[in-house]
Amino acid sequence: ETELFDIFPGLNDGEFLFDEVVNKTSKKWIGMHASTFKTKLLRKSQLELPVKTLYTDSLYAMIPSMHAESIYILHKNVYMYRIGRGEQSVSKSSRMLHYKDHESVAILAAEYFDLFKGKLSEEKYKYFLEYVYILQKETVFNYILLNKDGKDILNDFLGRLEKTDRDIYEYLLSNRKEIRNYIQNRNYGLLRLLSNK
Repeated sequence: ETELFDIFPGLNDGEFLFDEVVNKTSKKWIGMHASTFKTKLLRKSQLELPVKTLYTDSLYAMIPSMHAESIYILHKNVYMYRIGRGEQSVSKSSRMLHYKDHESVAILAAEYFDLFKGKLSEEKYKYFLEYVYILQKETVFNYILLNKDGKDILNDFLGRLEKTDRDIYEYLLSNRKEIRNYIQNRNYGLLRLLSNK
């Protein structure tokens, strides 16, 4: 089966100010599979991806976007992302095996957000706070809490996150009631059960 993921339904093809469309008309996050950047924007962002690390596509999509003033929306399939193969990096077994890579990417995203949040417009701040939050949430649920050493790894991750960016840390703990309750109560057994379902 093939499916078109239209991030901006209802908008015609064309150029828009970044602040006009994020948080207002987008229904999904603008990921690597839905992005291409002008070379000068990549250079301006000084993007440096970690080597020998999976899941860096989140950084590739996020970091240059923080420097973008405008966005051109094109409702065309230009990238085919295949899912459903057991050996691919987004499979549950691969994510569990490489959870440290995802944790590393999540911390790098928080560091970059912390570095540039003072220069972001209100709309960009909200968009990228939520973007980085989603990376942290995925780390908590999909990578750390399903690991046999989840308690120690989670406490270490949360400590690193708190030192990296307090806004992201507090947003992670307060934005979603279930995450806040489970983390504060350290109810790992219930989290594992819910995550497995």
